[in-house]
Amino acid sequence: MKFYLLLLSLFCIHLTPASAQLPAGTKLRGIRPTLTTQNVFLKNPSTTHHTSDISLELTYGKFIRENVAHGWSITPGFGINSEVTSWLPQLKINYFNRRYVPVTSGIYAFAEGTVGVQSQLGLSSGNYYKNPFLQSYSAFAALNAGLTYFYKNDWALEAEANLGTLSVSHLRSKPESQSTAVSLESSLSAQLFTLGITRYIGSGNSKSTIFETDHNTPYTAGQRYWEGRLSSNFNFIKPSAINSSNSQSINIGFSTARFVSDKQARGFGLSAIFSNLNAKSELYPPSSMKFGGATAFIFREHYLPLGKKLSLIGSVYLTGFYTMNRTKHLEQNTTEHSLDINPSIRPAIQYQLTDRWAVTAHIGTLSIASANLTLDKQKDYSNEPVNRFQTGLSFSPAYTIGNSGISFRYFPGR
Repeated sequence: MKFYLLLLSLFCIHLTPASAQLPAGTKLRGIRPTLTTQNVFLKNPSTTHHTSDISLELTYGKFIRENVAHGWSITPGFGINSEVTSWLPQLKINYFNRRYVPVTSGIYAFAEGTVGVQSQLGLSSGNYYKNPFLQSYSAFAALNAGLTYFYKNDWALEAEANLGTLSVSHLRSKPESQSTAVSLESSLSAQLFTLGITRYIGSGNSKSTIFETDHNTPYTAGQRYWEGRLSSNFNFIKPSAINSSNSQSINIGFSTARFVSDKQARGFGLSAIFSNLNAKSELYPPSSMKFGGATAFIFREHYLPLGKKLSLIGSVYLTGFYTMNRTKHLEQNTTEHSLDINPSIRPAIQYQLTDRWAVTAHIGTLSIASANLTLDKQKDYSNEPVNRFQTGLSFSPAYTIGNSGISFRYFPGR
């Protein structure tokens, strides 16, 4: 979160403050889609199944005065689970009141309070349950924060994070009994930002000029840099002669890029991770877990100079992950292989320390979609093998700031 505030401060310091506002009478129309699907293939065809979840949030609002809007959001959706031949329609309706603060030309920060209700039904198309076999109802109040960026006239991309939610829910399922719960959830660190597209009809806001500048960066076409990373962790705990646990992990990687102009660079990178965990105690038999993985990625960077040596970087990545996880507990052995492909956008701030060295603050990841393949092999107490193969596809744009960090880049030949 500190990096997010730093980025916002740099916008305010290095860019001319915006005089544009969002006037009263402006109409607000928004859309935020979500799609997740997964297929599971087992050795026994009768147990092969798939699950899917899809929802579409539609927002309708109006500005009652300058920089203050209110309105309604409706989110229809449904889930499908072929394992129990059921589908789960759901509907959420909420009222919101939003306050905007101009940051710079075409960029606004906002705070939003919202109250609403949500319901979900479980309907079976088979003879397993009497419909509806599941009924869920809830009422909630939430506080959100976000950022609006106008990428063209009256059209904006919006990132929104939930800061806290108070909810009351009632669940009724068959043949189980009913239950009612009250919960207060807070994520004040604002780790996850969901994304959507909003049209501001009559706002008078044109495309933001934040990524348009006549200033030069300290880089030249043909120049190259190298970036490496290394982290490790070793723990050994032995509270008694019988109880003990030890773990080791190491993560190593590198990337390199070449500038095609003073404001653009293209590159690739590789990384690998290895970890091992062993534990034993007087109450439980020994267990172990071995984890390993490799990552390959290609990327393109776009630089926006904020000062003589300071640049804001927007990077587009295409990443492939391979991981293997082996777990042994009692007589059970599990080996899982997984392959993921993920396009993403990663912002950063870079300061050139010397001619050859730069420090880069990476500020989270905007994940756009993902596709994955997983092969799970298990052996139970009877030593009977169970193989499961599953595929998944997800489209749910979200920005995660939790995986931020600092790295150093070396520029040979400068």
